[in-house]
Amino acid sequence: MNKNCFELLNLEIHFNIDKGKLEENYTAFSAKFHPDNFETKEEIFHATNLILELNSAYAIIKDDIKRAKCILQLYGIILDGVDKNITPDIDFLEKIMELSEQFLQDKNKNIINLKISQNMDLLEDFFIKKDFKNAGKTLLNIIYLQGILHHNK
Repeated sequence: MNKNCFELLNLEIHFNIDKGKLEENYTAFSAKFHPDNFETKEEIFHATNLILELNSAYAIIKDDIKRAKCILQLYGIILDGVDKNITPDIDFLEKIMELSEQFLQDKNKNIINLKISQNMDLLEDFFIKKDFKNAGKTLLNIIYLQGILHHNK
C-alpha cells in the first residue's frame, strides 16, 4: 500500500476518529472506485486493487487496536518485537499474571474489562499528547489484557 490507511480514506491521523466520517468516506470511495464503473481490463484490475486497499484500510481504522498500531507504525514504533524501546513494565506483567490467575479462579470478566477500559482511556490521552512511546506501552497492556480473556475462554 503506497498510501497509509488514513490517506486512503481521506482522514486525519488521529486515534479518536469520527466514525461517521470514516463510514461516509469509505462508502463514497467504494462507490467511486467500484470495478463495475470501469471498462478496460487494466482499469478494472487497478480498481479492484484499490478496493482491496480501501477494505483493508477501513478494517484497520475501524478497530481501535489496529488503528493504534497503524498510528504507532506511522511514527516509527513497531509492536511486533522489532522495537526494543517499547516493552511492557515488569509491574504490569506481574499484575497481568495475578489477573490471569484470578480470572481462572473466578471466571469474572468485569475486572479485566475494567482494566482494558482504563487503559483505552490512557491510550487516547497518550495519542492526544503525541506521547507515542507510552501509547505503545499502553497498547501492549491492552493486548495482554485481551489475551487473558481470549486464552481463558
